[in-house]
Amino acid sequence: MVHEMCDSPVQQDTRYDRQIRLWGDHGQTALENAHVLVAGVNTTSCEAVKSLILPGVGRITLLDHHVVDKEAISSNFFLSKADLGRNCAEAVISDISELNPAVKMEYDDRNIEEVIKTSGPEFFQSFTIVLCSKIESKTRRQLEELLFPLKIPLVLAESTGMFGRIRLFFKEHFIMEGKKDHTVPDLRLDCPFPELNDYLRSFDLSSMDDFNHKHVPMIVPLFAALEEWRNENGREMPNFKGKKEIQTKINRLRRAPDEENFDEAVAAVNTMVGGTKMPADIVNLFNHCKEFTEKSVTPDSPMHWIIFKALSNYVSNNSGMLPQDPKIPDMFSDTNSFVRLSKIYREKAAIDVADFQSELKNICSSIGVQMPEDKLIARFCSNCRGAKAVFGSIESFDRRLPEHLRINDESIHIYLLFEVSLGLEKQFSRYPGTDDMIMIDGTKKDADRMEFFANKITKPVESDFDIDHDLIDEFLRLSGLELNSVATYMAGLAAQETIKLITRQFIPINNTVTYNAITEELKTFIL
Repeated sequence: MVHEMCDSPVQQDTRYDRQIRLWGDHGQTALENAHVLVAGVNTTSCEAVKSLILPGVGRITLLDHHVVDKEAISSNFFLSKADLGRNCAEAVISDISELNPAVKMEYDDRNIEEVIKTSGPEFFQSFTIVLCSKIESKTRRQLEELLFPLKIPLVLAESTGMFGRIRLFFKEHFIMEGKKDHTVPDLRLDCPFPELNDYLRSFDLSSMDDFNHKHVPMIVPLFAALEEWRNENGREMPNFKGKKEIQTKINRLRRAPDEENFDEAVAAVNTMVGGTKMPADIVNLFNHCKEFTEKSVTPDSPMHWIIFKALSNYVSNNSGMLPQDPKIPDMFSDTNSFVRLSKIYREKAAIDVADFQSELKNICSSIGVQMPEDKLIARFCSNCRGAKAVFGSIESFDRRLPEHLRINDESIHIYLLFEVSLGLEKQFSRYPGTDDMIMIDGTKKDADRMEFFANKITKPVESDFDIDHDLIDEFLRLSGLELNSVATYMAGLAAQETIKLITRQFIPINNTVTYNAITEELKTFIL
C-alpha cells in the first residue's frame, strides 16, 4: 500500500535549500530519484527512515511481517498503544510520512524470507539501495548474495541496549565527488599553461606603485619566488628546507608588513608549491583497475567505468595531467586582477572539458552507448581529483575473522554477539535474556548458549577465541531492547552512509562500524 503526498516545486526548493549547498542540485536529484527498501521495522530502522525522509529521498518501502507489541511501543516514537496488533510497517507510515509529505511511502507485510524465496532478484531490481535491521544472519546472507551481483548496496544498521553496528555490503561503489576535508587547489604553478604563464609574468613587482603592489593576487609573488628558487636549484621542486627559503624570498619582495596578499603567499607555500601531482586514489585506480582502463569497455560496462576509461585516454594524451579545475581559492586582490585570473582558469577548464568530452564521445560511439549529459561531464572534470572506487565484499567470519581476533578487539566481540543474538532469536523465537523461567537461571542458560555459539562460529578459524563475558552480560541485561538514544545515533550514521551511496558524494565507511555507548567508543574495521 502507498502513502503519498506532494509539495510544490517552490516548497521543495525552500525545504532543501541548506542541504543542496552540501551536495548540489544533482545530489538532491539523485536522492529524489532513489527508491530505498527498509527490511525490518524497529526503532533503529525507523529513525534511519526519519533521517532519509527529511532530506527528501524520493520513495521508501517498508518490509516487515511482525506485529506491534508492547516492547516495540516502549522505544519507538512512531508507535502508540493504538497500534498494538497492527503490522509494524503499516503502523509507522502515517506518522513518519508527516515529516516530509513529498516522499512516497509504502509498506509490504510479507516476511523477508518469503520475498527472497518467492520473488527473487526481480523484486529487488527496482530499488536503489536496501537497508536492513535485525534480520537473522542466514537470511541476511541470502539477501547479500542476491543483491551483490545486482550491484545494489545493502546497509546493515542495528542497535541493542548500549551497542550498535553498521556494515556496508556492495560489489563496487564509484565516488564521483569525494569532497575531502583538505584539498590542494589545482593552480599548476610548477607547470603553468601558456595563458597562466603570461598572466603571472605580466606583473613587475619592482616597478608597480604601492597600491597595486598591495593588491596583486598572492599567486603572483608566490610564483615569482618559486621560479627564482627553482632556477637556482636545477628546476627541482622544493623540500621542507626549500619551502622555507621560498618564504624568505616572498618576504624580501614585500614592501610593508601589512600587505595581506604577501601574508597569504607565505602561508600558501606549504600547500601550493609541492608540485602538480596525480591524486593517490586516481593512481590506484589506474594501477589496480586495468581491466577497466586498459581493456576495451563494452555496452554493458557501467557508465562510470566508461568515463574513467576516457579519463585514462585523456591523461595519456595530455602529458599525464588531469583536466583543469576551474575553481581557485579566494585571495586578497583588486577586483580586476582576480577576475582576470579566475577567467584564465575557467577558460582553460572549458578547453579541457571539451577535450575530455571528445575522448568520451569516441568511446561511446565505438561501443554504441549514449553520451552522458554535458553537466555530468563538466562536473566530473571539475571534481575528478576526488574520484574514488571502493570495492566491497560479502565475506563472513569464517574467512575474515582471524586477523582481527589476533588483537582481540572488543569491536569484533560486539559484532559477533549481534550475530549470535539474532541467531538464537531465530532458533528459540525469543531474544536472549527474555525467558519465562526464573530470571537468574534463564539468563545463565542464555549466557551459556551465547558463549557456545560464539565459539562455534569462530572455532574453524580461531580455536583459542574467548568471548568477552562482560559483553554477554550487558547484551542479556536489556534483552534486545533498543534504547532510543543509541538507536537514533546508529540510525543517523546509517542514513548518512546511505546518502553517500545514493549521491556518490563523500567517502563511505570501509566497511564495518561498532559502537559501545558505555565507553562511548566508535570503531571501524574491514570485514
